[in-house]
Amino acid sequence: MEYSFEAIGVSNKETIMEIKKYLLPGFIHSMTIMIISIFLFISVYEMLHTSTFMSIFFILLALLLYILYRYFLILLVNRYMQSMKGYMHTDNLVYHLSFDDEYLNVSIYEADIYTRIPYSNFVKIIETKNLYLMKTNAGNPIIITKQSLSDVPKEDWKNFIRKKCTNVKKIKLMR
Repeated sequence: MEYSFEAIGVSNKETIMEIKKYLLPGFIHSMTIMIISIFLFISVYEMLHTSTFMSIFFILLALLLYILYRYFLILLVNRYMQSMKGYMHTDNLVYHLSFDDEYLNVSIYEADIYTRIPYSNFVKIIETKNLYLMKTNAGNPIIITKQSLSDVPKEDWKNFIRKKCTNVKKIKLMR
């Protein structure tokens, strides 16, 4: 065994809010930003060349799209929380994670659940300020607190993840 890491995973409203934009398919965030930018550029063009009314109209369209995007993110967070409350009967789920050579072992002691996830099932790994998000090909998020990995050198952790999760389409780790 080359390395073995232990960590704590947490799913609650605070952690889900921190990773909320990564719960949507990636193209939705990019497409929303692109459309808002187009509306704002059209607004500037309209202001410089034609009417102020049309400029305000496109600014309002950009603002409306941004508000809708944020609203759907909050709806998504609430849906995750309702699912967790419905299935696990809690809104603060803590699970133990054990990274071995071939699997991520997830243990939820409160619900007497144990599962092994092959590293090949992970498609996205994201690092945020306080968390790591590992998303499976089924869309299930594994949220790992950075604090629980404080004993592990950061570069060893990142190298381990890059080496083991070979099917990952997107790795976004801070430097």
